[in-house]
This record gives sequence, structure tokens and C-alpha cells, in this order.
Amino acid sequence: MKINNRQDIKTLTKAILSNNIKNITGYSNKDSKIIVNVFFKIIKDSLEHCKTIKIVGFGNFKVCKRNVRYGRNMKTGDRIKILARKVISYKVSNKLYNLLNKNY
Repeated sequence: MKINNRQDIKTLTKAILSNNIKNITGYSNKDSKIIVNVFFKIIKDSLEHCKTIKIVGFGNFKVCKRNVRYGRNMKTGDRIKILARKVISYKVSNKLYNLLNKNY
């Protein structure tokens, strides 16, 4: 199983994911791209409908609601209203957390 996880790659992109799937499975480049795009579409659709996504060994994604709050414009000092919105929260799994911190 050849996975492209070289140290010089700073950002993992959809293209790199697709290429890894192609190398591991032997699928065509076109099929690998479809797999990556479908996977992210499922994630986006699930988050859009306020579902929690749990990926064992990786972590949980959850949509959280933020209430209206007030802040300050630092230049003018004026009070501004920050509107209510939804944000995505991510909590790392213990397994991944331990893997990332095993040498510290």
C-alpha cells in the first residue's frame, strides 16, 4: 500500500487524496476523483441537515449554533452586533489525539 504522505506536502488536497486512492486501490483517476467528491458531498449534506458525524479513530463533526452577541470595532470603539450563525465544531478522537502526541 503506497500512500503519498511525504513530509514536504504542507496541505492535503482533494487531488492528493484522489491520487492516494488511485495508488492504493488501482481505480482509475476518474473513479478516484468521484469517490473523493462523493465522500465530501455526503459530509456536507449531513452537516447541512444538522447531523453529527462520527468517524471512529478520527473524530466528531457537529453543527453548533452561536447566539447573537456584541463586540467592539477596535479602531472606532463602536459597539457592533455579531449576528447569530451556525459553525462546525470538531473534536478529535482519543486514538488520533494519542497518535499525534505520542512523542511529546
